Amino acid sequence: MRVFDVLRLWWQGADDHLVKVWTAETGRLLCTFRGHAAEITDIACNASNTLLAVGSCDKLIRIWCLQTAVPVAVLHGHTHMITSVRVRDHLLCAGGGYWHQRAGWLH
Repeated sequence: MRVFDVLRLWWQGADDHLVKVWTAETGRLLCTFRGHAAEITDIACNASNTLLAVGSCDKLIRIWCLQTAVPVAVLHGHTHMITSVRVRDHLLCAGGGYWHQRAGWLH
């Protein structure tokens, strides 16, 4: 579970393949992101607080818009499960099993 102070949101991904986003102030569920076919392993938000990047054991990274709750992209290409996702500026870095790592630009 990660707490994001600027938007006062917190989110959680689990083995049910879902990512849920709540408001920290009231605890109200704002949205549920669906689409992964396996356990959620890591979640990261970009610096402008608009995109949520989610890694999974299904070898995919899914990007969602936090303002509209609409999916933005599905990133393919990893040969192993995604174990970590980090966003810095507009650069997305993802690590997979066996230290396999890729980077790409978020626009």
